[in-house]
Order: sequence, then C-alpha cells, then structure tokens
Amino acid sequence: MSKNSESYALDLFALAYDENKVEEVRQELKTLITLLKGEPMMITILKNPKMVLGEKKKFLQEGVAREMSSILIDFVMRLIEEEALDLLDHIAFLYNQGVRQYLEDYLGIVEGEVYSAVPLTEDQMKRLTQTFERKCGKEVRFIATVDPSLIGGYRVKIQSKVYDDTIKLQLNQLRESLEKS
Repeated sequence: MSKNSESYALDLFALAYDENKVEEVRQELKTLITLLKGEPMMITILKNPKMVLGEKKKFLQEGVAREMSSILIDFVMRLIEEEALDLLDHIAFLYNQGVRQYLEDYLGIVEGEVYSAVPLTEDQMKRLTQTFERKCGKEVRFIATVDPSLIGGYRVKIQSKVYDDTIKLQLNQLRESLEKS
C-alpha cells in the first residue's frame, strides 16, 4: 500500500510524541532537510538500489549520528525501504504544521515569526513577546529572521495575521499617497 506524505507525517508525530521528543524531532528534521539539500550526493547514495538497506542505514548513521535521534534515523530508513524518500520535504512541512497546531491546541503556545532589518536584542524580543502574549492570550514563541530589505522596524506573522511596522511599508504607503496626489 502506498502512503502519502500526510500519513507519514502523522506516523512520525506519533513516534515522537510517544518518546516525548516532538520538538526535538522537528529540529532534527529541519537539520536533515538542510543537510540533504547541501549534499545531494547523500540522496543519490540512499536511493541507490544496488546498496543494501543495512549499508544505507550505516551510511546515514555515520553521516548524521550526532544530529539525529534513532526515531528519525529509523523513520528515514522506513522511507527508503518504502521508496518514499522523495516525500521527505513535504513530510517535514506537514510535521512542522502539525507541531504548531499541537502546541497551540494542547499546550496553549502560539508560534510566530518576527522579521527585522537587524537582529533584535534580547530585551526587544522579550517586550515583543510580552506584547503578543497579551494580544493572543497565550504563550508566544518567536522565530526571528533578519531581513535587511525591511530597512527598519519589524513584521510579525502570528496565527493567521501579519503585523507590519516596518520602514519599508511606511515608505511604500508614502509613495502610494504621493502618487495619488
């Protein structure tokens, strides 16, 4: 029976949940995806039909042993065995979405993204987090990303909303206002 990405993502979530490693596996998946994109030869080796499964597992363990738990290594081996390694990117995306939903629904934690032109200080992050915790009524965790094109200020994506207080937006609004005049 052929499985789809969603089924695999749910299976991985169940395995991670049982071991109380939901967040760890999410970080490991992110690391693995980055590694595989940076080293495409690894995918070629792992998909090589002439290489037996035991050799592939040993190769994978040697390549990522420090970065990955046995949960993820065994899961990737299952994908290889079921010829579903090509689904890994989509599985990782769905797993991440599932973890976000789990955090919000069961733990009352909302994840958001904050973009700024320069890295935010610890104090700025703390104030921003407190502001959005009051606004959302839940604990907030931010993933910070530096985007120099914003010029200044910040943009926050949280739940399905975007809060934009960037210089770039203000300049665009000013330009539009001047064009209308």
